[in-house]
Amino acid sequence: MCRTMEQKVILTHLYLAVGQLYVPDLDKRIAIERCRRGVVILGVKWEDVIIKGRRGEICDARHICSKYLRDCGFGYKAISKILGRGDHSTSVYSVRRGNELYEV
Repeated sequence: MCRTMEQKVILTHLYLAVGQLYVPDLDKRIAIERCRRGVVILGVKWEDVIIKGRRGEICDARHICSKYLRDCGFGYKAISKILGRGDHSTSVYSVRRGNELYEV
């Protein structure tokens, strides 16, 4: 079987298994929506997470969201933009702190 034929077979089976072709923007929007729902489950409003609040539960929710978004493939600059942070170094710290919270 030639290489292009193999690729077509793989794409066909992937489409049948998943139900849709891979769309990166859709996956990123779904990840952000999951963060919003997860924050509500933690008892914090999404609006509180994206403002510059420093209360413990808000910061912890922000760190967990940062870790989740990083695991979903977001870059540090994208995470800082979504969560309303200053720059990518804040997101680096937040992801690191989220990993510590995850272990606890």
